[in-house]
Amino acid sequence: MSNDTIDSLISRSKQLFSSIFGSDATIVTSAPGRLNFGGEHCDYMGGYVLPFPTTLVGVIAGRKTEGKRCRVYSESFAQMIEFDCDENLERGPKGEWGNYFKGICHFYLPDMPNGELGFDVVFVSNVTIGGGISSSAAVEISTCLFIEQCLGITVDPKVRAMRAHDAEHLYVQMPCGVMDQLISSCGQYGKISLIDCITHDITHYDIDKDADPSAEKKEWPVTILKLFVHVEHKLVNSEYTERVKECVEGERLLKEKFNVNGEHPIQALCRGPTLEMLEQMKGEMPPNVYDRCYHMIRETERTLTYVDLVQKGDWEEIGRLFFQSYDDSRDFFKNGHPDITTCINVLKEIGLEGGVYGARMLGGGWGGSILCIIKKGMEDELIPKIQKMCDERLHRENSCDVMIVHEAGCGAMVHNL
Repeated sequence: MSNDTIDSLISRSKQLFSSIFGSDATIVTSAPGRLNFGGEHCDYMGGYVLPFPTTLVGVIAGRKTEGKRCRVYSESFAQMIEFDCDENLERGPKGEWGNYFKGICHFYLPDMPNGELGFDVVFVSNVTIGGGISSSAAVEISTCLFIEQCLGITVDPKVRAMRAHDAEHLYVQMPCGVMDQLISSCGQYGKISLIDCITHDITHYDIDKDADPSAEKKEWPVTILKLFVHVEHKLVNSEYTERVKECVEGERLLKEKFNVNGEHPIQALCRGPTLEMLEQMKGEMPPNVYDRCYHMIRETERTLTYVDLVQKGDWEEIGRLFFQSYDDSRDFFKNGHPDITTCINVLKEIGLEGGVYGARMLGGGWGGSILCIIKKGMEDELIPKIQKMCDERLHRENSCDVMIVHEAGCGAMVHNL
């Protein structure tokens, strides 16, 4: 995991731009990745999510050019793509990284004079690709903001997020929810944010209830660790799409059963159904659909509970629910991974007496990263212990990268040159 600060990333992006394009960048934008306390998968089924922006970011450095030719260089892939940004813009083959940029351009075409735009950009990032912390939103939202600067327009941050979300659906062909784009576009420094994924209302909460409101730096009252287990999750090519279909089917069956006689208690799978309702459906839906619904309803309940617990500072109960969340993901949503399970079992074994409150998987699943909460002041003791135990259980060295998450980052930004 890179330890680059945002300033060093900006500097590197500007230098890279100059070396590749032979001129200076005139616009620099950034957008963060996402870490999350709860609600994965609930965002595309009308639920609530509780993310915060990372201090890891993606940075775009570039300049507007004449015409409609766009040249994009990705440091991560060490590749350049070129395309014309106009009404004939088509997506590339599934899995092509350039589709992120093409998709964003497509949804800004109505804002472009004569329906076209040309630019040169480089993209650099320290958001782990495939790490479950939304490297995709970092590139999408930073690109949105760059195009807005090229066009001299101001777009509402929520509208920006929805354009990025729609671009991921249409061009990347990933049926994601809107959590990642909303927190990357709208996140606030030192805050964790409850997002209503139906209305897109966002409520921001301080990450430390006892912190001095005037303090310049706002850190967590506990230590948050991000463990990347070197198992990249590739959602477009995974079972993600199948989970969406199963959840949609579960919602349909629940509405069919309970939204009758003019009553509509169920607005969406994650808005209205209770476990008691679901239990009545046990013999009326396929077992796999039942299991997916069970996890989603429980995850919605956990997410809303986290809000109260963060405000109370009850990290012990948050940790217990974190462990429960992964168990449900693995057993009922079937999106766990053996290596993630091994590392979470290590953290359970260390336990509260050893300084670990709890841990949960980040992102859509099938690999990626773990979010772990430990007691403040125990970092020097616990981090090497966790790494050693994970190496032993996984039978390989450097099995996981551990990063301390000192604070919640901020949303998308334009940087002065």
